[in-house]
Amino acid sequence: MMEEVIEKLKGKVEGFEILKDETLTTLCEFRGDEPYSLATKEEEGLGLRVIKDGKLGFASTTDGSRISELVASAIQTANYGEKVNFTFPKEVPPGKCRLVNEKVKKISSEQIFSLGREIIAETKTRFPQFKIDLNLHHTIFRRRLVNSSGFIGEYERVFYSLSFSGLIVADDGLIWIYDYKNLSSGEPFSLSEFVDQQVFLAQNSLKKGRLATKTYPVIFAPSYGLVQFFLPLLVGVNGKNFQKRITPLLGQEGKEIASPLLSVYDDGLLDYASGSAPFDGEGIAKRQTPLIEKGVFKNFLFDLKTAHHSGRQSTGNGERHYSSEPNPGLNNLFVAPGKDELSEALREVQEGLLVYEVVGGGQSNLRAGDFSFSVGLGFKIEDGEIKGRVKDCMLAGNFYEALRRISRVGKDLKDLGNFYLPFIKLEDMKVTTK
Repeated sequence: MMEEVIEKLKGKVEGFEILKDETLTTLCEFRGDEPYSLATKEEEGLGLRVIKDGKLGFASTTDGSRISELVASAIQTANYGEKVNFTFPKEVPPGKCRLVNEKVKKISSEQIFSLGREIIAETKTRFPQFKIDLNLHHTIFRRRLVNSSGFIGEYERVFYSLSFSGLIVADDGLIWIYDYKNLSSGEPFSLSEFVDQQVFLAQNSLKKGRLATKTYPVIFAPSYGLVQFFLPLLVGVNGKNFQKRITPLLGQEGKEIASPLLSVYDDGLLDYASGSAPFDGEGIAKRQTPLIEKGVFKNFLFDLKTAHHSGRQSTGNGERHYSSEPNPGLNNLFVAPGKDELSEALREVQEGLLVYEVVGGGQSNLRAGDFSFSVGLGFKIEDGEIKGRVKDCMLAGNFYEALRRISRVGKDLKDLGNFYLPFIKLEDMKVTTK
């Protein structure tokens, strides 16, 4: 199919890039403790970018019998496309990482379903009040990319994960507890440890804690609340915002913007991570790019186009689906582990807040780093111990100012998809309660 595209493009364009994606996904869903669906979906598609008369054109298709139409559409869109002055990259040594565990690749639908059943049964035995939704995703993804500069690359990635959502109906409202587990490496999954964590959070969420409105030490557990906290950084380092000159990180390269305890990387080569691959959606080798090192801001993230417009080099962050053009995007966000145990950080707090989940962060001005979170799941800390769930509680502030108040970084990382995070403790954060 790709050879046919190349043949039809001969003599018609200055440059081309052909991307082929194949995806085989099995999704097993449980709703309210019960099986809901188990389905396997196969998808295959082709994306074509061309450069004609110095302008960029793009088209895509899922129909391998309509190559002539694909080529004609890509060339036609180039007539109205953006003027570009870059060429598609020549072949470069790809980055190295492990993406396929053969045992995980061969897991059957029955095995996926059985694991879901076991998790729900064990969790309900330990905490019957839970109503559990559970998704298990198993994906075999293959990508092949060729271009007019001689680049030919392909890889396969197998990704297997579970997402847990436990609902508790309490006397003062509904409580949701979320968790996630990347199972792609094939390492043994400890069902008891996973259930221990859900039961620990559930039991503490039924206890009630109260905080007055004032400034407290706040600890973000390595959970989705901390993912939300870091979203302004992803906006700030995006090459498109650098190109438009609308990021507060302009002119900050080489300057201290955070506590020296904090180092953050975009890492496209973590083994079995969802955002890892040997090359990005444009054939540029993925790598580890420092964003913040010991508190000092280091880099923005670029794809080919934003790098060209900004006078920079691509950082291997051209993210895309076959049906879309590349944009600068995150591979995997990796916060370097510190030296601290969560139990030690809790012990030194006389009164404070431990946060697991937040909602509403996206409603603030993310470009400026502003955030305003409702705490979805958070606990009062008193004399070093968790004293119960805090309700009707908000956190508001500015992400970049908060980075300077980090006083502890955990030594253990949690894999949350393409976020790898330890706990983080912030001193003196404004907490508003009813």
